[in-house]
Amino acid sequence: MWDTQTGQELLSLKTRTGTFYCAAISADGKHIAAGCWDHTVKVWDAHTGEEVLALKRHVNAVMSVAFSATANALPRRMEGSRPGMAR
Repeated sequence: MWDTQTGQELLSLKTRTGTFYCAAISADGKHIAAGCWDHTVKVWDAHTGEEVLALKRHVNAVMSVAFSATANALPRRMEGSRPGMAR
């Protein structure tokens, strides 16, 4: 993540593969979720960069993630990378 005014890097998120396709920030700004090439969704603490959760049961790379708008939770059903691959 970068400071939008200065361009200074504030936080660097790491994955085992180093590749993620998408990211979302929780409504309260406390968590960042990312859909990863290795079929996982990773969730980090947005202030420390510490990984707090890894969801590993996806059958393909995760191409989109989102937090619910009214709560700080990932939706129960998430889209996979192809039709019929939701978990």
